[in-house]
Amino acid sequence: MSSFAHLHVHDEFSLLDGAARVPDMVYRAKQLGMTALAQTNHGTLSGSLKFYKACRSEGINPILGIEAYLTSGKHTDRINGSEIYHITILARNNTGWKNLIKLSTAAHLNGFYRKPRVDRELLNEFREGLIVLSGCVSSELSRSVLNGDRSVSIEIVDWYAKTFGSNFYLEVMDNGTEYQKRASDGIIELS
Repeated sequence: MSSFAHLHVHDEFSLLDGAARVPDMVYRAKQLGMTALAQTNHGTLSGSLKFYKACRSEGINPILGIEAYLTSGKHTDRINGSEIYHITILARNNTGWKNLIKLSTAAHLNGFYRKPRVDRELLNEFREGLIVLSGCVSSELSRSVLNGDRSVSIEIVDWYAKTFGSNFYLEVMDNGTEYQKRASDGIIELS
């Protein structure tokens, strides 16, 4: 059995971004000997039940999550100029699942401005039971690394480490693009 598990996965419920069908994705994970698989669609938990049931039927541990949109301002602000970043959030347990639902609900009901957004205040309020990954190349951390702003990168890592403790991880990816490689190399160096 493989101890590897994909923790940042988009499927058919990640509109305009994911192409993988849930049953096919879960079946392929089983073929590869994976014992766990995450679902982290952009801004939505819509496919979570289908994903959960498909994983359980194949004996795979479902890891429920979201790739949330993080705003640099307050999530309730409706002004132009706020940066929007990606951040990967996983439910560690049932409390985390409930908090993930609360985050997603707040993002859609109060934070929707072009996209369903969260902010650091919401992340702090609903942090219990969550695991946070620093995010993809569109994350707050990756952008600061790519901009060469080490002091901002350190501030970002410090905030998440203080807020989430051992439930915060630096996310690196290898998808073959030079841009992603530079971001991941910078994050590895920063670690």
